[in-house]
Amino acid sequence: MTDTGETLRKTPSMALHVALGAKMVPFSGYDMPVQYPSGVLKEHLHTREKAGLFDVSHMGQAFLSGSDPAKALERLTPADVVGLKEGMQRYGLLLNDQARSKTISCLSKLTGEPALYLVVNAGTKEGDFAYIAEKLKGIAALEPKPDRALLALQGPGGGRRARTPLARHRQVDLHESRALHCRRRARDRQPLRLHRRRRFRNLSRSEGCGEGRPCTARRIRSAPHRPRRARQPAS
Repeated sequence: MTDTGETLRKTPSMALHVALGAKMVPFSGYDMPVQYPSGVLKEHLHTREKAGLFDVSHMGQAFLSGSDPAKALERLTPADVVGLKEGMQRYGLLLNDQARSKTISCLSKLTGEPALYLVVNAGTKEGDFAYIAEKLKGIAALEPKPDRALLALQGPGGGRRARTPLARHRQVDLHESRALHCRRRARDRQPLRLHRRRRFRNLSRSEGCGEGRPCTARRIRSAPHRPRRARQPAS
């Protein structure tokens, strides 16, 4: 709770942040880590030279379902959502009634998943989700996923080196993953591997991916060093 009496929400990884000695501060209504005992400079240099794993679970995640969720969402965005192929994602502006931009969102069409996976800005997610639900009422249904964890791996060592932090924990292997591609790993199946191969075949027989929990891996273009994101249930 802050000095103003505001009750802060917690990400699924908060206990780990505290255990690692993170300094927690209010951010977008959440209790978020701002730095660790090693110091901001060392964290910055490590991410620039190797890779850093960021907890971005405060961002808004949701699934949009219906008979044709892609066509429905194009009522609210100029992005080509209908033309989005399975296993691909793109950015799109969310427009208001005056065709002005409300926010930017990341739209993903997961392989074998009829619903669209959306990620919106943390500071506007409640309003954005309410707006989408209202405008698409009767056409598509929006289901926010506040219980989902979202991690962002960023830095030059995030994919091309032999092992990434996520791969070491058998979450996902993001080696040489292609930009704006995504894939979901179902429960109790092989770990995700996003390689430069068609259909992103599973190439490893190792058990894992968050101890058998479903996980989604995405590679986006929001920074110079090919940031990757992985999402899974909070539990």
